[in-house]
Amino acid sequence: MGTRNRLRKEIDSMLFERTAIATKPDELIKKELADLRDDSICLQTLIEQIRKSLEIAKELGAEDE
Repeated sequence: MGTRNRLRKEIDSMLFERTAIATKPDELIKKELADLRDDSICLQTLIEQIRKSLEIAKELGAEDE
């Protein structure tokens, strides 16, 4: 099982556990999904910034290490 699959399984398990013990599981599920969307947007922004930085470095003649 790959690292990504193990991580996804662990995240899913934690969400299930938090939902199971929550007094208001519907609200918790909505919050968790919103948090995941926010994290995804932040990660995508970070990836775009890294790509732009690499493009700029390449244009400036930086060598790959």
